[in-house]
Amino acid sequence: MTQNLTKEERMRQLLDAAVQVFGKKGYHDTQISDIIKKPMSLVGLFIFILKVSAKFLQP
Repeated sequence: MTQNLTKEERMRQLLDAAVQVFGKKGYHDTQISDIIKKPMSLVGLFIFILKVSAKFLQP
């Protein structure tokens, strides 16, 4: 079943998953794939965030 979540709710899911994985594996031993495995639907959101971030980092 597809969840219809707002961007803010999806961002919260991503942050919650990151906190859980960081708590379990530690910051330095965590990979991005560990975080997005939690709710697999977050892969698309993560890619979107990377694209937006890259636009802000360009001169």
